[in-house]
Amino acid sequence: MQKVSIIIAVHNRADLTLKCLEALSRNTEYRNWELVMVDNASTDQTPEIFKALEGTVITLRSEKNLGFAKANNWGAREAEGELLCFLNNDTEVRRGWLNSLIECMGRHPGAVACGGKLLFPNEKIQHAGLIFDKVDRIAYHIYRGLPGNHRLVNRERKIKAVTGACMLVKRWAFQDAGGFDEMYLNGFEDVDLCLKLGELNGEIYYTPKCEVIHHTSATPGRGADDAQNAALFQQKWFDKINPDEDSFLAEDGFRAEWSGADCTLKEIWCDVIIPAHNNVGYTKKCIDSIFENTHFPNYRITIVDNGSIDGTVEYLKSLERRAQVIYNQENLGFAKACNIGAKEAKGYYLVFLNNDTEVKEGWLTELVKSATEPEVAAVGGKLLYPDGTVQHAGVVFDKIDGIAYHIYAGQPGEAVYVNRGRDFQAVTGACMLVKRDDFISASGFDEKYMNGREDIDLCITLGTMVKKIRYNPRCVVMHHESKSPGRKAHDAENIRRFAEKWAGQVKSDEDDYYIQDGFRVNWVSRLEYRLEYTGAPASIVVEPVKGVDFVGWVRDIIEMTVFPDYKFLIRMAPGFSFPPELQGIVSRAEGADIVSAARSLKESIVCGVETGFLPLKGWLSQLVLWGNGVGAGELIVEGSVKRGRGYPDLSEDVVNEIKYFRLFG
Repeated sequence: MQKVSIIIAVHNRADLTLKCLEALSRNTEYRNWELVMVDNASTDQTPEIFKALEGTVITLRSEKNLGFAKANNWGAREAEGELLCFLNNDTEVRRGWLNSLIECMGRHPGAVACGGKLLFPNEKIQHAGLIFDKVDRIAYHIYRGLPGNHRLVNRERKIKAVTGACMLVKRWAFQDAGGFDEMYLNGFEDVDLCLKLGELNGEIYYTPKCEVIHHTSATPGRGADDAQNAALFQQKWFDKINPDEDSFLAEDGFRAEWSGADCTLKEIWCDVIIPAHNNVGYTKKCIDSIFENTHFPNYRITIVDNGSIDGTVEYLKSLERRAQVIYNQENLGFAKACNIGAKEAKGYYLVFLNNDTEVKEGWLTELVKSATEPEVAAVGGKLLYPDGTVQHAGVVFDKIDGIAYHIYAGQPGEAVYVNRGRDFQAVTGACMLVKRDDFISASGFDEKYMNGREDIDLCITLGTMVKKIRYNPRCVVMHHESKSPGRKAHDAENIRRFAEKWAGQVKSDEDDYYIQDGFRVNWVSRLEYRLEYTGAPASIVVEPVKGVDFVGWVRDIIEMTVFPDYKFLIRMAPGFSFPPELQGIVSRAEGADIVSAARSLKESIVCGVETGFLPLKGWLSQLVLWGNGVGAGELIVEGSVKRGRGYPDLSEDVVNEIKYFRLFG
């Protein structure tokens, strides 16, 4: 049983401290714990309380008010536990609180910190996790003021930050993160700590099973330094934070509307529109999978039957209490059926879904989370054949005649390059979320197409409206592709219509994605292509330089490096020590690893990057492609571009090309 050190920093309010201690004694069932109390120069009866506790708890007293961060750091240094639990003295814990925090941490192997549900004395929510707004990137308490029994605050979830008023942290993680930043004055130090833990690759969880009453901020002068703390926090973290407000709320079926400092939550509804023509067995599997695997709270199903004659109508009649059903007397095709369903929809999002699909757990939540940015109009998911290979992972246009096709079709569904969320010009309509307002502005699906290309056409139309089309591989759907009779009968006509309508307006973009993923595409014939991996693992040689935030710079380099396999070779110059948080940052990067040496790896592309220089996204893939294009197995780029060792055939054109990328990229 791990030992827990409960650390309480106190400044006056002896009455609340007594209530806190009484609740601890009464409601802490976990047996292996110690109490560390730090008196921050209290002037009331607090010293007498501490004197009475001597010998039973660890008591520390400062003759001046150290503030929250410094006092808790002092308490942590004196503590013996493997787990540290920071607790405000204006709290009253409820039965099972500590067990719940420890059990939460045990359920999640990556967890380094957990926080509980904090309630005002009136049982309304004070804390159920912290999220970051997209404007100021300041953390705020989500669902503050909701009833404590509300469904939105009563599920365990991963989160970026929890309050320091009741926070359990693994001791080693707290130490590796450097503890609380003592530059803050009674505010923001808890959020700052959580972000530092995140940089160490640690996970943070909120659990509602831990309940604590919080007489919030009862200490005099608690919010006096908020403006100064906020300025310090933004200076330190603004460029590093990825605001999670929209995606967090979207997962719960809400979006935030701000008016000044006031936030109103609006419900998000999705209308799932399914056109069907015969194949009642597939339709039933599709509907069953939706009911089983859709956890998004606000959705409606609309099924548009296109004149089925195989028992589909009888099945749909049995669903009329759970779904809206529209019956067409004849087969009007995919585009028209979807448009008919869309006219009946009232949701913020429309989701078009083929009836020969089976959705997997969390599919709709993932689509909605990817659509929260205003400029994103449509989102598609990863569609797999029943054997687990890819049917859809985004749509690209070939460089021969600009015809659209599904990138990586037939590749393993778990491949790294298939599981990168990114933007495309188009995604498949077999599973596509579209914002209703954008769908209306685009005039819906073009009904001149007959069961093909209308989805790509819609995406291109949305693109002309300066909207983004996003692919989210975490939305997974099995697709028994094109089971409806006559599905491919109009392909040639649809391709011709698309080419005529969009001539000169669609970019041939297949190379953009293959290069990014470390591949080159070679077309063997009009219908067959082969992918070639463009090289060996890459090694990026970097070293710290005085005056440069080395850790922050490496983080930025990782963000701009999209490559299947690369390592950082870090040359530690005299006077520099290896930053411990660097390993956590690199380990989270897809395809990256770290080696603390300045040596070349065999059969590796070696790229020395000047510290402080930041290239654009995809820079390494571009360099590797150019290097392989002239037969280079090892390409060396250091400051100004140098010719590779042993590669006299590295043409001047390529050197100039790389110089251009180095100087302007």
